[in-house]
Amino acid sequence: LVHCNYSALRRYCLGQLRQMYPSAIAEIALSPTDRNLYATLRSHLTPPFPTALAILGLEGVREIDSWLSSTNLMRNELQNDYPVPLVLWVNDEIIKRTIRLAPDFADWCTSIELTVAPEDLLREIRAAGDRLFSMVLDVGADQFPANQTIFGDEYISELRAAVRELQNYGLGLTPLLEANYQFAIGRDFYLEDEIDRAIEHYQNSLNFWQPLLPPTSTVLVEGETPHSTPPVVMDMS
Repeated sequence: LVHCNYSALRRYCLGQLRQMYPSAIAEIALSPTDRNLYATLRSHLTPPFPTALAILGLEGVREIDSWLSSTNLMRNELQNDYPVPLVLWVNDEIIKRTIRLAPDFADWCTSIELTVAPEDLLREIRAAGDRLFSMVLDVGADQFPANQTIFGDEYISELRAAVRELQNYGLGLTPLLEANYQFAIGRDFYLEDEIDRAIEHYQNSLNFWQPLLPPTSTVLVEGETPHSTPPVVMDMS
């Protein structure tokens, strides 16, 4: 199991492996409808088998709990029919589920954790916040681009993982980064129609923002006029 929370880091490591071992390591990207690892290998692999096989996309499998449980039950068939070293790329959530739902399979595995230096985490969170506000400002108050549209499907798990890792380093977010973080989480709840939770995070964001703003700053709203009650902070200039 390769424990990696960040898609950019995963792409970089896989790219390095491809350069070092151009024909030795094969890759399979799981589809959202995959049922278990054995069925996936049966549909993709035929002899001669590769030297090693990387399995990607577990976080995108819709029925991941069933996938893991089924894979655990078929672990002996996997070992007998596909004697290939497997490298499963997992994030925080998937590795927890693997330990809980596929404990025997997990016991067979060795685990490697790829981490990011705290200064790099802070830089990436800052860049994500800048990109979010830039996009929101560019599209105007009449549109509400989803966070997934701006960052991709894995952004929320990566953002939460970065905050957790910083806490593990004994570090917290600056008020500016905390404001951006709360704003991003609030937007997700807003799109899910969980308005009360969205407003809670928007208010948290505003509370962190207000001490940072000059007295003449104006607060606008995505999808609203400047005179409306703001569910989302829009203009911090």
